[in-house]
Amino acid sequence: MHILIVDDDQNILDNLSFPLEKAGHKCFTAKNGQEAQAVLKKEFVQLCFLDYSLPDTNGLDLMHEIRKTFSSMVCVFVTGSSDITLAVKAIKDGAYDFIEKPFELDRVNVVLNKAEREFFQQSKVHYLEDKINTEYYDSIVGNSPKIKEILKTLDKVASANTFTVLVEGDSGTGKELIAKYLHQQSKRKNNPFVEINCSAIPEQLLESELFGHEKGSFTGAVESKVGLFEVAHKGIVFLDEIGEMPAEMQSKLLRALESRVIRRVGGKENIPIDIALVAATNKNLEEQIKEKKFRDDLYYRLNVIQIKMPTLQERKEDIPALVDYFINKYNKLLGKKIKGIEVEALNLLFSYPFPGNIRELKNIIERAMLLESKEHLTADNFKYLSAKKSATDSGDNEFFSFSDLE
Repeated sequence: MHILIVDDDQNILDNLSFPLEKAGHKCFTAKNGQEAQAVLKKEFVQLCFLDYSLPDTNGLDLMHEIRKTFSSMVCVFVTGSSDITLAVKAIKDGAYDFIEKPFELDRVNVVLNKAEREFFQQSKVHYLEDKINTEYYDSIVGNSPKIKEILKTLDKVASANTFTVLVEGDSGTGKELIAKYLHQQSKRKNNPFVEINCSAIPEQLLESELFGHEKGSFTGAVESKVGLFEVAHKGIVFLDEIGEMPAEMQSKLLRALESRVIRRVGGKENIPIDIALVAATNKNLEEQIKEKKFRDDLYYRLNVIQIKMPTLQERKEDIPALVDYFINKYNKLLGKKIKGIEVEALNLLFSYPFPGNIRELKNIIERAMLLESKEHLTADNFKYLSAKKSATDSGDNEFFSFSDLE
């Protein structure tokens, strides 16, 4: 697990973090509320050990502040034997449990194992709440701060009559889901959604695909063809891999977006278009501009609203919800009856870096479900990931549990 320990006593920080790290957990420490908030802005944390008395705040107030943003985080209070009443109050206010100073290894082990399960359970609860509250759920799964912020922005954008959005992110992060979400949430949801992969269409055919052509306009044009921009009239066009678009086509796209009219290849008539546009890329377009591979004026035209999709490594708290989603999905597709995933298996997934992001997680869960005949996915389904991880990570890749110390 990823654990934050907040206490103003350095000995407490050392005595708790040392055995936890020996057990394979990743620990962060803070001596006050301000330092704790600074850690949470940069790091993914599942469990927080909190002292009640801190120099700049108290543990209860800090817990409430933390859980406004990190609703799935499990908080455990660290207390002296004379402060049991405070610990009980903390539990009534939302803390999961408490441990007494000085620490007993058995007690810490029990609380830690329970807290792991609680974190995964809370993640699933928030996932189900989001599923119920979202009209178009088969899209963006997660309850992490980054995903919440993206959804907040998308909902504002979708309320407009038209929009232009640029989605940037690594392969496998779910950029196409942004476009689908906007379509389903917008006023254009009853009109066409047209997806175009700019890298999949040969350069010489791209203009014809986008804008259409007239009969006889080129060899093989035996009849007139309506382009995809016309098909998408009153709807949404999703241009995937926009960074792969040839330079000549970039200028024609810019002209179409600026004038809101197109002309078919070989045609003379200007055809009005009413589209909202979402473009996506896994490239750094600003670098592409410097290298003269992408037009700066087109970039500025596309970059009205910018969405940066986080990697799965940056939103690990969403893994339980994503796993649950994929289990439900593949139960239907594969005719399986997998009920869930064991905590030890989830810990293996948390330890894996996911270079392929959500797409890789989806494939991993599909593989596990194809091979599993039991009711739950177990650690055995994912142990091969540690070998994959060691190929790119020269550090210690063994997976430990807290019980290894006993």
